[in-house]
Amino acid sequence: GPSTSRPLSTALPRWPRPAPSGGSRRPTEDLDHTMSSSTLERLERTKDLAWLLARHAGEDILQTAGIDEAVVRRAMNNGFERGDPKQFARDLESMGPVFIKLGQFLSTRPDLVRESYRDALSRLQHQVDPVPFADIEAGVEAAFDVRLERLFSDFSPTPIAAASLAQVHRAELRDGRAVAVKVLRPGIRERVLKDLEVLKDGADLIVALTAVGRRYSIDELFE
Repeated sequence: GPSTSRPLSTALPRWPRPAPSGGSRRPTEDLDHTMSSSTLERLERTKDLAWLLARHAGEDILQTAGIDEAVVRRAMNNGFERGDPKQFARDLESMGPVFIKLGQFLSTRPDLVRESYRDALSRLQHQVDPVPFADIEAGVEAAFDVRLERLFSDFSPTPIAAASLAQVHRAELRDGRAVAVKVLRPGIRERVLKDLEVLKDGADLIVALTAVGRRYSIDELFE
């Protein structure tokens, strides 16, 4: 039957944040505020990646990955059900464009990834959920500082293609010329830079938890 696993975003446990005692200002309060907008976000994303690995470790996605079974048991104790290839692809997609790219890469590596997972991940090569049109419209208008109807006489709200970084819409210029408009996903530049940092943290984690990570020194790819 269909998988009953909770989506990764709702299954992940939240980190407790200690409340300040009394009414006095803590010496690290300014640092905590700075961390809340950058470092803590990076740590949360790294945690998401760690639990993604734990959720799917039992299936041995990578050939002879060897993730410690204790990590898997801890994930199960925190409410996870073991994933499956299709769930793994959905989880990567939910984590954003950098992880979609990772899935696309893994789908082409029979030397690293088992066939059932390559088949599921191959969907990410050509089928990614599109961004809502309202976000696309807002992005185009912000880029040109003008209303969409001032630029185009027609702009299809349905993309003809949607990928991890951008999507393409049919449109018609005011002079009648038919064009294809490629629009970056909102906030894509900032997200990519942050998630590349997370992948570096993740590579360190894979080296710590898996035999294949240590064998291929995956962390050195991000040095």
